[in-house]
Amino acid sequence: MRTIVLGYDGSPMAERALEAVIRLADEDSTVHVVTASAPLSDKTRRQLVDLPEDLRINFDPHLEAEATLAKGVATLTDAGLGVESHLMVGDPGGAILDVAESVDADLVVVGSRAMSRVARFVRGSVSARVAAHAPHSVLVIHVDE
Repeated sequence: MRTIVLGYDGSPMAERALEAVIRLADEDSTVHVVTASAPLSDKTRRQLVDLPEDLRINFDPHLEAEATLAKGVATLTDAGLGVESHLMVGDPGGAILDVAESVDADLVVVGSRAMSRVARFVRGSVSARVAAHAPHSVLVIHVDE
């Protein structure tokens, strides 16, 4: 696998997916790590500017996503893999699919958490969306909770 896309949000399922990528990738692979954050309204953005820098991460999902992405990238880099990071704004499933298409991925790796049928219906499942719509091979890592 030369080009692998990893959906990463720092959750236990994402950590398991990251571990799988480390096992699957080799020195010729490039891992594209994708983390998505929620878009901010203009009002929220203006309010965040007034907060001290050290408090901003508690209220700014973009900064939190940035820190999460950096953690995943560091782990993969420490494992000796070539890594490119993608911090996206919006729906995680759409972000993963967009990056996978733009880099012509050989494999997309995502984690899957156990959700009730109601939660899956209401919130949707990133892994199900990616698996259903990706024009690439998809590996879904399941985590027992």
